[in-house]
Amino acid sequence: MQRVIILFIAISFLFSTGCSHSKQERDKSNNAKNVVKSVIKKDTLAYTLLMEGGESEDCKKCDYVGVNYLVFKGDTALNNAIKEQIISYIAPYADGVIELKNFEKDLKKVTTPSKQEVDSSLSEEISLTTFDLYVRLIKQDSILIVLDFAIETSGGVHGNYGDYYMNWDTKAHKEISLDDLLIANYEHRLTNIAESIFRKNEGLAKHESLKYTYHFQDDVFSLNDNFYLTPEGLMFYYNIYEIKPYMQGTTDLLIPYAQIKSLLKPNTVITQYIK
Repeated sequence: MQRVIILFIAISFLFSTGCSHSKQERDKSNNAKNVVKSVIKKDTLAYTLLMEGGESEDCKKCDYVGVNYLVFKGDTALNNAIKEQIISYIAPYADGVIELKNFEKDLKKVTTPSKQEVDSSLSEEISLTTFDLYVRLIKQDSILIVLDFAIETSGGVHGNYGDYYMNWDTKAHKEISLDDLLIANYEHRLTNIAESIFRKNEGLAKHESLKYTYHFQDDVFSLNDNFYLTPEGLMFYYNIYEIKPYMQGTTDLLIPYAQIKSLLKPNTVITQYIK
């Protein structure tokens, strides 16, 4: 049964305490997001929270897929972008049956819970498989929306989780990329600045090898494309397993605007933060 909650303009955050993610695993990520929370001023678009699937009240030991997502009033481009992201994340569980043009109908099929209980006592390799996706609103103002696609799965040796971000330009009606914010040929300089900050954060010397402790390709530091915009700078986020072993958790890497002023384009969505 689909449940709908209308969220009005005055509400700035979604699921700040209500998500089911493991508290210990996600504390570091949530602390990093506080830099965004501290300056929220106002919302400008009304939105609706839709919830499909999830754990069945009738079968606590059944596999399931649950998706909680936002629909913004009057912004088709943003809503389609959100749906496309959901489709990409849910694809392994959907057997190719979910398409944008039939999104709501297909999603309901995918999230219909199994009615067959999983008996993990039969084999160590058999375990309950669950998938939860929460689309959370991190920030919204008159020109910028920041969304977190928070995923939690079970099955295997231990559960996994991940956060993937979308920065949306409400004026241009498009997702924001680094190319929209930074001047041409920024990549090398940005990476050098980021590596310097990373090494300082990790307590590494300038030329100390990354080979045995981190999982960077060819043991060379690199930025990923998973970032979100804060008033202080660009916050890059590495999920578990991405550059460190599972037990070392996630990594936040903030690149202050003050350190990349020469790389910033004028008149972008982050110009409001530049002093």
